Amino acid sequence: MLRHLLVLTTALFLSAPLFAASDADRALDNLNSSDPTVQVQACRTLGAAQLEAAVPRLIELLGETSDERVAASAAAALGAIGSNDNGASAAALLKAAGAEQPALVRYAALLGLLGVDGDEHLADARTAAANAAGDGSDPLLQDLAQKLQPLFSE
Repeated sequence: MLRHLLVLTTALFLSAPLFAASDADRALDNLNSSDPTVQVQACRTLGAAQLEAAVPRLIELLGETSDERVAASAAAALGAIGSNDNGASAAALLKAAGAEQPALVRYAALLGLLGVDGDEHLADARTAAANAAGDGSDPLLQDLAQKLQPLFSE
């Protein structure tokens, strides 16, 4: 009995990466869903898995979706993945942190900028945080932006 349990445990342990890979593949496919709830969950899964292969599609989704929950989730996933992709993630997040975006998206984008690798974007991130801190839009966004400004210092 103990031997069977050991064999089963070993088999499950060895197959876990296969299940994780299939979850990430499924989540990557789910970014193309027409259901925003499915897209949000896919962003969360891909961010948690830190799947760099998802970065181009997340950038695309961040720029094209009209659903602020999806955009905020894509921004958070980009920050969690933290890719240094020649500045593409940082550029998309900086655009999402702009004043024309909803507060939820701006909030997620500013936080996402903390996770992006590379220092090239720090001056622009500091400017985006300063703009959010002083634009009088959303009190929570202003508070976050004020707290992030020192973190974006060189």
